[in-house]
Amino acid sequence: MTNIQPGDVIAGHTLLDNVHGPIAPMPGYVTIDGEDVYPCLMGMDTRTGDIQRWNGFVAFPLFDKATAERVVADVIRDNAPGYVEADRFLWEGDTLVQFSWDCEPQHGDEAYHYVRRLIEPTTLWSPDPRYCIGGYEWTWALANADEIEKAGFDPGLRDLSGEEGPDRGIDG
Repeated sequence: MTNIQPGDVIAGHTLLDNVHGPIAPMPGYVTIDGEDVYPCLMGMDTRTGDIQRWNGFVAFPLFDKATAERVVADVIRDNAPGYVEADRFLWEGDTLVQFSWDCEPQHGDEAYHYVRRLIEPTTLWSPDPRYCIGGYEWTWALANADEIEKAGFDPGLRDLSGEEGPDRGIDG
């Protein structure tokens, strides 16, 4: 397994400067709404033990393909039909294509539009391809033991929710 360093690029983003040491994989569970819980690998600072964060949220959860498919299905399920600002997804071979609504006019264009983003599989930290969905943009939180157990996973395996985030009432 390879550790990554501050300044390395993962999922199209440069790791933040607040990292004190190499980043190693940490298995755990993330959620956005407390209902849907997903197993993943996330980055942990090897010197401090801190989860790599972005604005207090889990920065780049890496999901195996089956979990990535579940994330996409849940996003589609949870967005009302016709909700134009909802992210859209499709698979092109092993690459997941995400279309995100961009409310910022580009190049003088006043119309809103979708931005096409390729989510390429990575074998960082795992021999099986993993996908970083919503890395550095979605509000991924560490799932707590109740959320993990309610979702049918073993909460004893990896309840990291003691490392609080902004959605848990403590600044992360």
